[in-house]
Amino acid sequence: MAAAALLVLADAVPAAASPVDVVCASDVRLPPVVTGDLVVRDMCSASASSIAGDVRVEAGAAADLRAVDVGGDVLVAPRANVSLHAVDVAGGVRLDDAGYLGLHGSDVGRSVRGSMRDGWLLGTYVRGAVNLWAHEGTRPTRITFVGARTGGWVNLVRADVTIRSADLGRGLTLTGVPRGELCGLKVAADVTVQRSRGPVRVGGRTSGAGCEDARPAALMTFGAGLHLLDNRAAVLVQDVHVAGDAVCAGNAEPARVVGTVDGTRDPRCG
Repeated sequence: MAAAALLVLADAVPAAASPVDVVCASDVRLPPVVTGDLVVRDMCSASASSIAGDVRVEAGAAADLRAVDVGGDVLVAPRANVSLHAVDVAGGVRLDDAGYLGLHGSDVGRSVRGSMRDGWLLGTYVRGAVNLWAHEGTRPTRITFVGARTGGWVNLVRADVTIRSADLGRGLTLTGVPRGELCGLKVAADVTVQRSRGPVRVGGRTSGAGCEDARPAALMTFGAGLHLLDNRAAVLVQDVHVAGDAVCAGNAEPARVVGTVDGTRDPRCG
């Protein structure tokens, strides 16, 4: 008898609803809760929503999300543009030759990685790594960090790089950049500049316009070594405290390191 009653109760419990994907376009109003993925096929602007799954921005589409919680990843297809303002992403951000990525005051739980044309990380915390690159032979790509924090390593490849007032929880590697301007940095591990195609300057005073070659400038700290390797153009590092060694090798023009090096200073570092 008791077993029959339990069976009746079990039959009365409704089954959990399956996640439902929502397509967001210019003429579609986003509901406050999306139980599945948000799919962007055109222009999508949304705020104060909760998305349980991924945000999938299809090729050539554009998404502007504000004060949105994303339970999965943000996936950005070729030529798509994405702006995230005060958005919490539990997963990561994946870019496949995207047009534009703007992270403004957002929190990314895992990594940001992929290729794009223009990227901005402003007042954003990426808890994992940042791995961004431009494809060989494409038009110039810009990557800008201002007031950003990261928990993992930052690898930036073949892009014009500007980093101001950033706190990097691991290391920083710049590879093949046409230009680099960095100031106000705190880096927990190694800093490497390698195979740059144009001038790279690290140091100076942080300002609203960029990095000024003015004094006094805040001292930057690198928690491990500094490596300037096989660069085609001049690399200047100043206003720096390097906890490890400073190594300069294979550079077409003499590299200069102005600051304190706790480890061994390579004489080729000037």
